[in-house]
Amino acid sequence: PEANYYLALAAFEEKKLDQAEEYLQKILKISAAHGPTLLLSGSVSYAKRDFEKAAYYLSKYVVNYPENNKARKLLGRTYMALGQNDKALTEFNTALNTGADDAELLALVGLSEISSGQVQSGIAELEKALTMADESHALKLELAKAYIVDGQTEKAIKQLDEILRTDGNNNQIRTIKVLAYLQARDIEMAMNTARQMLTKSPDDADVLSLMGSIQVAARDIAEARKYFNRALMINAGHIGSEMNLARLDEQQGDIASAEKRYLSIYNNKPESIAVLTSLARLAGQQNDIVDQIKWLQAARQADKKELFSRVALIEIYLNKDNIADAEMIAKELVETLSLIHI
Repeated sequence: PEANYYLALAAFEEKKLDQAEEYLQKILKISAAHGPTLLLSGSVSYAKRDFEKAAYYLSKYVVNYPENNKARKLLGRTYMALGQNDKALTEFNTALNTGADDAELLALVGLSEISSGQVQSGIAELEKALTMADESHALKLELAKAYIVDGQTEKAIKQLDEILRTDGNNNQIRTIKVLAYLQARDIEMAMNTARQMLTKSPDDADVLSLMGSIQVAARDIAEARKYFNRALMINAGHIGSEMNLARLDEQQGDIASAEKRYLSIYNNKPESIAVLTSLARLAGQQNDIVDQIKWLQAARQADKKELFSRVALIEIYLNKDNIADAEMIAKELVETLSLIHI
């Protein structure tokens, strides 16, 4: 067991996650409650984004080692990834009993509160965390996002500008700044920020697509199309630009062109919920119930927590007097909602 544990640890550090899992399973077959193995198994599962399995291992570990705040924080993060914010808050608040001066922990409490709809209290926790780690760009970014959610655009811009003072070429931060301005309906400032980005990165497809989105907000559709098409000329596989052009086609009544674009994206990204539901919507507009059901079923299969496709399928099945399938999807919908809100 010791040899397998150290081999698993080495594999984990080398990011060979499947191999690490194999070694750990050998140990768990002999000793299912071995603490270090449970913790490492949870860490491996979290890295693999298998959050349900991670929660299983980490919760078993925390029961036996309640003083390990690092493990408790990871368990809380796992619950957040599963959308189980109440459980995440329980873990973070328990850890706070012995780690009240832990800025990361306070930030996690804030983020889980925001995710569960408690935006004001979440912001307060993030602000408190930032007083403990006032140089943290990650914290400033999370606080800026929270301010945007709460409609506090000026405060959001202030945090983003502080990050940009030391990281002036960060287009991700400038993009969030643009989104803040757009939410505040300040089209001019959004456009000015995007122009600055274009000056530095004239051939960046993401920046061109962003400018296209601003033009849509400004209701200059012709100009928006120019930017989206320029982005596609630079990067033919730029899904965001193709998606935006498809939406514009749809809004302007060119259903054939919109469908062609959505199908093109689907061929490259068949698991995209946005594309699948868009294709279902187009099929519904054309009274093609067979195709509508096909795309909604594809969306349902692609994401266990996706709600729109399930609600739409129930409505279609009820209209067709297909009570059995409607009931089956309804039960699945209840389970999906319980996963999201537990």
